[in-house]
Amino acid sequence: AAAVATAAVLGATFALPALAADGSTEAAPAAAPKLDLVDGTLDWGIHADFRKYVVGPIAHGKITVTDG
Repeated sequence: AAAVATAAVLGATFALPALAADGSTEAAPAAAPKLDLVDGTLDWGIHADFRKYVVGPIAHGKITVTDG
């Protein structure tokens, strides 16, 4: 019985301050509006010389970007 009483007191001790702090009236921040990108540039972690090699006359590759 003493262990149950101790657990109940400790539970109330730690839960009540958290519940009291949760009573804020601040509204959640609004979501950012959707923005459709039409043009732009991207700097990424793949070296420019390697990108040139991929699309150049030796590799004959291409770089394709996707949404995600």
